[in-house]
Amino acid sequence: MNSTDRWLIGFRYHNLPGRTVRCFYLVDAVDPQRARQIAAARANTAAHRAGTTL
Repeated sequence: MNSTDRWLIGFRYHNLPGRTVRCFYLVDAVDPQRARQIAAARANTAAHRAGTTL
């Protein structure tokens, strides 16, 4: 049985000139590399990308 930890992963997006958006994801994963992969997959969804064009 694997033990998972909770990780807070953040990404910065430069979506408009002079504007930076920071998005954070709380994910459960066994190690930091897997946590980043999960967070990146969530960040790459169409719904999320639409929300960062504020």
